[in-house]
Amino acid sequence: MLAFYIAAGIVIAVIVIWLFKVIVGAAVPIEAGGRMLLKSDLKKMGVNVAMIPDAALDEIVSYAINQADVMHRMGMSEMPILRAARVKSIEDMAKIAIVEIEKNRDGQEPVGSVGEILLRYGVLKSPDAMLRAKQDRAVAPLIEAGRRLGAKSAREAAEMASGRALSDVEWERLRPGWERNW
Repeated sequence: MLAFYIAAGIVIAVIVIWLFKVIVGAAVPIEAGGRMLLKSDLKKMGVNVAMIPDAALDEIVSYAINQADVMHRMGMSEMPILRAARVKSIEDMAKIAIVEIEKNRDGQEPVGSVGEILLRYGVLKSPDAMLRAKQDRAVAPLIEAGRRLGAKSAREAAEMASGRALSDVEWERLRPGWERNW
């Protein structure tokens, strides 16, 4: 008889927990918990989520939810329940964000909606900005040396650094970095 009560208690506890999840899931929209889920997944994957503005996270969550809704309506979702499809989509967006962040560290351009969102909010740097920073680090000491040697313009400093006069075509290619730092 005691075993029956224990088994009944366990079954009732499982049903109560399941009902609680269903009620909370129905009462709390996915948008409210989506940012927390995305942040949690990104933290688990080693991302400093403090560097990502909440507005960017919200936009990624919104994109994930819209994508899950479309896939679900078309019958192309892996998940039969819409809420589960939305959660899976948010988890997938976390993985995509990680890939975009890693690619950006390697100097690659962001691709796709998540990459564009992260770029727009300043989480990722555009390849042009990374190239400019690299050029600036290389050019700055050469410009300083040219100034010490009496260069009157960025072009003169560049010609001193190259050891010869530059053609107009060569100068046009080098000009932005040299003049930006002059």
